[in-house]
This record gives sequence, C-alpha cells and structure tokens, in this order.
Amino acid sequence: MVHVSLLAVIRIKLPAIEDALKHTPQAYFTITPNENWSEIEINPISMNSAIADSVENYELNICIVERGLITHVIRGENKGKELAHENIVRWMSTNPLSNIRAKYMIDYYAGFDENFSIVCFIQHKQSLGIVGATIWNY
Repeated sequence: MVHVSLLAVIRIKLPAIEDALKHTPQAYFTITPNENWSEIEINPISMNSAIADSVENYELNICIVERGLITHVIRGENKGKELAHENIVRWMSTNPLSNIRAKYMIDYYAGFDENFSIVCFIQHKQSLGIVGATIWNY
C-alpha cells in the first residue's frame, strides 16, 4: 500500500522536473568559496541579455545548507521515530545583482564538513522566478 502513495508522489513530481530540464537557464555562473567559506566569488559564464540589461530587477540569494541530519523524536505523534532531514538552510543572504562578478561575505561561523553546501540562485524581485542556480559542495 505504501508503494501506491509513493508512486503518486513520483508521478506528480517527475513531470515538473522533466519540464524544468527542457528549458535553458537564463543565467549560468560559478561560485568559488575561499578556504574557510567566509566569502565566495561569483563568476558569470553567460547571461541572457534581458537579465544583463536589467540587473537591478534581480537578486542573488546565497544559502548555506546542511544535509543528512537525523532527529530522534522524544514526544508527540512521532515519538520514538527517527526523522531524516535534507538541505536545511542554516544561513541565507539576499544581495542586489548590481555586479554579477563580485565577492560576497558569508557571516556564518559554524564549522563545515562534508554535509554542507553553498547554493546560489538568481531570482527576479517581482515574479520571484529563478533564472539560474549553482551549488558548491564542501
């Protein structure tokens, strides 16, 4: 019975993913953090001219995420269960996209290990549409 509900979820999500993969991102860029992840450098590869001509309408979001966490629930309806968590945003900063080739400071001071990643995405301020994204794994 569990497999039926899992298949229903897969049927709903796969078309959206497949559809997204058919479209070329409007902005390609790389990120390179320094050794201790206190700052990252953004390097554009290519950008749609509509975005390049109106960067003031876009923002660069920088997120530090942690993966692979387990919660041991001691109370409530999930008492006694272990819950797995992926891509928990530990820190986020929204920055103007006024200069795509730039360095940005990261004000997150916890230690990093192989469970951490930096995720960056460019987003339109009004429509909230995401036009490009990239990730750096620790």
